[in-house]
Amino acid sequence: KTRMNASTSIMKFSNMQVNLNNCVRGLLVCLFSVCLSATIISFAAQGSLAARNEELIKDARNPIIRFFMFCVAFYHVVPMSLYVIYEMLKLVLAFQVNADKQMYDPVRDEMAKARTAEVMEEMGQVNFLFSDKTGTLTANEMVFARCHVGAQDMGEFRKTSEGEPGPGVVKTREMLLSGKSEDPLFKSLLNLFTCLAVCHS
Repeated sequence: KTRMNASTSIMKFSNMQVNLNNCVRGLLVCLFSVCLSATIISFAAQGSLAARNEELIKDARNPIIRFFMFCVAFYHVVPMSLYVIYEMLKLVLAFQVNADKQMYDPVRDEMAKARTAEVMEEMGQVNFLFSDKTGTLTANEMVFARCHVGAQDMGEFRKTSEGEPGPGVVKTREMLLSGKSEDPLFKSLLNLFTCLAVCHS
């Protein structure tokens, strides 16, 4: 475990960043192909499609220099400013997360903190959320809130602000203590709470 923690962390890239990098790689390949084709045509079609070497400056008569001249001429194909705008957008998203009042934690009296701007745009593309039972989502407060039995909502089971039992507790207790087996919810409620009592771990 110590060796794994000491290793260099892997850089995280969002799906949008990966797609953007792939698009730029494709544009670079296209730029290389266009410049190579233009260089070949400029030497192979002198006098018809391209000027003669005698009409050009001395440095432009070299094919390698000619190739880089075309690269300079066509470099606008690669949208370098797109990366700048993309990074600025990440900073704006991080600021919005830090200033979002709906993500305020009244218990700790803290706002949300965006610790990294690398995967900010991934938050709006979440399809599945996996969690264990150790309190990741419950804040270690395993409280029975409410239940739905026999197509009927039994109500709130948590205590009220005055410390009294919730309406769901009162309603369920009355139904179970009455012992009316003819009630369609009695058997379902009895099975539910029997299973909860037996398999509570």
